[in-house]
Amino acid sequence: MYRILGDGGQVFGPANAELVGQWIKEGRLNASSQIQRDGETVWKSLGTVPEFATFFGGASISPQSHSKTKHSLDVFGCVGGGWKLFKSNPGLLTGSFGVYLLIWGGFFLLGMIPLIGWVFSLLFWVISGPLVAGLYQVALQLLRQLPTRIADMFAASNNCFGQLFLAQIVPSLLVGLCIFPGLILGMFAVLPALLQTQAPSMPMVLTAAVCVLLGIPAMIFFSVNWMFALPLVMDQSLGFWEAMGTSSRAVRRHWWSVFGLLIVLGLMNILGFLCCVVGVLISVPVTIGAIMVAYERLFGSESSLDGLA
Repeated sequence: MYRILGDGGQVFGPANAELVGQWIKEGRLNASSQIQRDGETVWKSLGTVPEFATFFGGASISPQSHSKTKHSLDVFGCVGGGWKLFKSNPGLLTGSFGVYLLIWGGFFLLGMIPLIGWVFSLLFWVISGPLVAGLYQVALQLLRQLPTRIADMFAASNNCFGQLFLAQIVPSLLVGLCIFPGLILGMFAVLPALLQTQAPSMPMVLTAAVCVLLGIPAMIFFSVNWMFALPLVMDQSLGFWEAMGTSSRAVRRHWWSVFGLLIVLGLMNILGFLCCVVGVLISVPVTIGAIMVAYERLFGSESSLDGLA
C-alpha cells in the first residue's frame, strides 16, 4: 500500500499499486509526484519506484537522467537558496543540527574514557555517514515542501544504513590514498632518525613533502566529484559505488562551480565559528540547505526550487 503527497501537502491513501497506476494514467500523478510505501517514513519521487517503471517509459528514472546539464550551477544562487530555506524553517534545520551536535558531543566524551574510549570513537565513525545523510534528508524534504519533523533525520538510514556508511567512508579512504605515498615516505624518513637520535634524511623528507603536495590537487578533485554520493544514496536508494559514479559524472560538467560553492560555504562556516562559535548554528544549516539546492539543480526537480525564487 502507498500514500501520495498532494501539491498542497495533503496526503492521499492508502492506495494499492493498481489504484496508483490508474491515477498515473489519468494524469493525476507524474514522475515527480511524491510517494511513500507503508512502513516507510521517507517520501520518494514516483519515477524512481521500480513498481511503476512501465508508466514512465519502461524503466525507473535513472540517476543520470536527473542531471541538469543545460543550466550552469549558480554558486551564490545556491547559497541564497540555502539562506531562504533557513529563514523559512530555522527551528527544524537548527534543531536537526543540534541533535547531531548532541550525539557528536556524547560520543566525544565517551571516547575520552580510558581503555574503552576507542570503541565509542569507532562507533561514531560508523554512524557519521547516516547522521550527515539525516541532515540532508531534513533539508531536502523542506526544500520539496514535504511534511518534515526533526525525527526524519533518522529515517534516512532505515533501509540503507550500510550503503550510507560506505558512501561516507569509501570516498574518504580513497581521497586519503592520494597523499598516502608521501606520508609513508615521510614516516620512513623521520622514524629512523627518531630511533637513532640523528637528523632525518633531507632528500627523503623533501621527496615526501613533494609527494604530499602533488597529492593535494587529486584529493580536492575527487572530494568535489564525490560530494553528492551521500545524498544520492539517501534520496535515490543507489548503491554507494553507483552513487559515487553518478555524482562524479554530474559534477564534472560543473566542477568549478561546485568547487567554488564549497569554498564559499567553507569561508562562511569559518566566519560562523569566529562569531563566538554559536554562529555555526546558522552557518551549518545554511550550508546543508545550499548543498541540497545544488543537489536539486543537478539531480532533482527544478519545481522544488520555485518556493526559493
